[in-house]
Amino acid sequence: EPSGEVKQGSCRVQITVVSALHLPKMDMFGTCDPFVEVEFEGCLEKTSVMKGTYDATFDSALVFDVADCAAAVGEMSIKVLDWDLASAPDEIGKVVLPGELMSRILKAEVGWEGEAKLDVRAGDKLVVGRDKKRCVVTIKALVMEGVKGLDPPEPSGEVKQGSCRVQITVVSALHLPKMDMFGTCDPFVEVEFEGCLEKTSVMKGTYDATFDSALVFDVADCAAAVGEMSIKVLDWDLASAPDEIGKVVLPGELMSRILKAEVGWEGEAKLDVRAGDKLVVGRDKKRCVVTIKALVMEGVKGLDPPEPSGEVK
Repeated sequence: EPSGEVKQGSCRVQITVVSALHLPKMDMFGTCDPFVEVEFEGCLEKTSVMKGTYDATFDSALVFDVADCAAAVGEMSIKVLDWDLASAPDEIGKVVLPGELMSRILKAEVGWEGEAKLDVRAGDKLVVGRDKKRCVVTIKALVMEGVKGLDPPEPSGEVKQGSCRVQITVVSALHLPKMDMFGTCDPFVEVEFEGCLEKTSVMKGTYDATFDSALVFDVADCAAAVGEMSIKVLDWDLASAPDEIGKVVLPGELMSRILKAEVGWEGEAKLDVRAGDKLVVGRDKKRCVVTIKALVMEGVKGLDPPEPSGEVK
């Protein structure tokens, strides 16, 4: 049980899939090509495929973010699968970590880690490997600091007045769909706020783009109401206008609170990309997400000086 106060806010857990051992023969003319899928709170992550083995070592760290570690969460599903070239993967078996256990893990102190060797089951039966031993998957769990999110605390002291500046860093756009008939995807991101449009560079031929592109927006009066921020993910084309993959919208009410936050406040969020009211799904069958950081900065001083004090110069 955690000591001290109950944890609040976002949290992050890293699940390292160490190994899957004593696997069964899955292919008529081969052995087994295993990989592991871990699903938790609507997020699906997977290891790489290990070709031709009954004892696979992955050491693959998969990270899951939860918005509120004090809230109840669902179970974690850990599936062991056999990759096939010409068809969908075959499920060897799975392990389920109950929601009650996952809630306790998330509430543990940052830095807590644990490890377990878990029996793999197909339905209610234990999976037995080619070596006649019980199939087991070994995982490690590590509780980490959660991302700060984009919801700043109420500012202390007086309400900010005058101009302000916010820096939006587009970190990445991951799990992108195939957009070109004879290619992959050439993504870039456009961010529009208060009449200003900024964009990242184009990343050619990728389904997982890292930009780390800092875009700056100035607002004349941080106490005034502002509109929404639109974050569009697009696919660049040589011969025609870019195709919109999807977008994220940050409401004006949220942007107003960010602008009123104290200078130096920063937050980070991983946001689902939508095309209309549907989630965009990437070529890897995962939800397309864009990660951004926000940093509140000093506003530009402008060219309107204050009244001089003392005698006229």
